[in-house]
Amino acid sequence: MLHGYRLVEKIGEGSVARVYRAVHQTLPRDCAVKVLDPRQQLYALSAMRLEREAHALASLDHPNLVKVLDFGKTPEGAPFLMLELLRGETLRSYLESHKGPRPLDEVRDLVRQVAVGLAVAHDAGLIHRDLKPSNLMLVQDGPRRLVKILDFGLARLTGPAPGAATLTQPRSFLGTPKYIAPEQIISASDTGPAADLYALGVILHQLLSGAAPFEGNVAEVIDAQLNQAPPALPQSGGLEALAQALMAKSPADRPGSAKEVQAWLDQLEALKISAEPVRLADEKLLRSPRRLMVVLMILIVLALLLGTVLATLTAPDRSSGPDHNASVE
Repeated sequence: MLHGYRLVEKIGEGSVARVYRAVHQTLPRDCAVKVLDPRQQLYALSAMRLEREAHALASLDHPNLVKVLDFGKTPEGAPFLMLELLRGETLRSYLESHKGPRPLDEVRDLVRQVAVGLAVAHDAGLIHRDLKPSNLMLVQDGPRRLVKILDFGLARLTGPAPGAATLTQPRSFLGTPKYIAPEQIISASDTGPAADLYALGVILHQLLSGAAPFEGNVAEVIDAQLNQAPPALPQSGGLEALAQALMAKSPADRPGSAKEVQAWLDQLEALKISAEPVRLADEKLLRSPRRLMVVLMILIVLALLLGTVLATLTAPDRSSGPDHNASVE
């Protein structure tokens, strides 16, 4: 029994912790409980990270971030983190069952929600450092699918955030190679918000193409993250340009913040909406042969007028002689 909750089943397991579904002993309420595995290496460091994750997330209450409910220790002394229980699937699981590029409207919505969650975390001085599809949960919220950012276990706290003292050794490596930013490979202790934006760019690339930009063994992927440009994406309503910008090798060349990514996506959405009535009008016009003939005649007249204007502009001026006042340099 942990703070009134009884663990009923294991629902997940990672390298440092197990996650259980727990039910309250008297109230009709359940939650997820993340319990640190005391058998793992670097147990003391992981315990400090888990407690810091609890403190950092406890002050944040946002639909795109997993909610922390409680923190404590088991009777055996293992730290645990009590979280809202999310019913859904991870983005990784979703992509495994839905191969290939995803529809652009879906991509735009998913990426924007992640950007919104990152903006809230970054404003609180919290940098995720391990953003990837398995740490994004898709939850049905009425008619809408909600994206929740999970697992801030490798997060870095910066600025005035409580517990911001670093737990990462200088020039150490943290993160998942397929999604890690070049600067995080060199030194995870110096990672800023731009590293999360790089990972978001990798996820965006994967959603648009159906595959992560760099594949291979760990050494090959890390070398590619440091030295290779990602494969070119097909035209995708402007999203391909955003992916390229987010995956710039230098943090200074990426969008300045997660809020800037939101603004970029909102602008693409606005352009898409404004273009739809025009496309619809064009389709109606082309379905009418008489209207099509009128359009063609107008285009021919405009072409003739343009040719006349260009001929007039390019004809030599014979009315005046040479300019004797022009200077020669």
